[in-house]
Amino acid sequence: MLAAPCLERLPREDLHLARPNPVRAAKLWALGVWLCCLCAYLFICNAVLLSHQDASRLWAGVTAGLLVLLVAPPLLLLFAGVHFRSGAPERVVTASEGDLGSQWSETLLPYHEEASAPPPRLRGQRTADLTVGQCLHCIEFWLLFWSLASGAGGALVLVNNLAQVAQSMGSIAEPASLVALFSVCNAIGRLAMGAVSSLPLPRPVFLVGAQAVMASALWSISAASPAVLYIAVALCGLCFGSFWSFAPLAVGELFGSAHAGAIYGAVGTSPAVGSFFLNTLMAGRVYDAHARMPPPSPNGDLPVGPLCEGAVCFRLTFQISAAAALLGMLLAFVLLRRTRHMYKRCNPT
Repeated sequence: MLAAPCLERLPREDLHLARPNPVRAAKLWALGVWLCCLCAYLFICNAVLLSHQDASRLWAGVTAGLLVLLVAPPLLLLFAGVHFRSGAPERVVTASEGDLGSQWSETLLPYHEEASAPPPRLRGQRTADLTVGQCLHCIEFWLLFWSLASGAGGALVLVNNLAQVAQSMGSIAEPASLVALFSVCNAIGRLAMGAVSSLPLPRPVFLVGAQAVMASALWSISAASPAVLYIAVALCGLCFGSFWSFAPLAVGELFGSAHAGAIYGAVGTSPAVGSFFLNTLMAGRVYDAHARMPPPSPNGDLPVGPLCEGAVCFRLTFQISAAAALLGMLLAFVLLRRTRHMYKRCNPT
């Protein structure tokens, strides 16, 4: 809310004609630095507070530091905008400047030619701006949908069962600290994907890479190593966040900006679908199949329910989840092959 007045509205031109804006880029990087600092601060505070039995005296310092970080973005963003506006004055090129004026026109000529060119379209589509109904009959939509469902579903299996996974592996880490690690990496993944996806490569390339990392991280959890669990949670958080920085960009570029909000809402249901199959139907049944009723406690209290200990509790779960993420990588590769013609004339911005 504090940073909102400092942000600019998206350009009105089509996505395939958008050009880099140094002021907007400076503001975005300043906001990214602020979010990374905020995430790192909250994660460190979480670890410190969990390690102290009586942390009431630390809350005053934690609150003061948090307030300073929350007030920082307007100052950083305004400073970046003023710096670029004052350092890059506009110049009017007149005909009296001779060769310079002609060179300037030749430089802008490709942009004028591109502005008159129609936006790229998917194969078999008559228009670049599709509706939700048209997307439901489009193979590229379903490739994107099921690719995100496969990868995001595996990440949700991990984050929804972190406490049981850590217990079955004998990890001494608090479940809250693992959830905090996943959340921090989730935010950083969204920022990182937004930064690297501006490279002059077809956008689905980055989805293929994220799905490959997700599959590797989920497969490593089946090794049941407490040390590997930290790395796997961090990688899964990064990839899960990158999915939701990639998705709105891909929706606008592939299906047009006229109905991008509605189409993105439809694509946004993919994690729920993936979680239903991988988490609700599969993970719970695998855990229950290996769970046993523990003996009563010494004070006579009855156990809450069956418990499972050991790597066998989730080994098959994460192997299947890794296979699903690998399937998502293959679907993303097919999406790349079918849409690479749309990225020949322009660089993603």
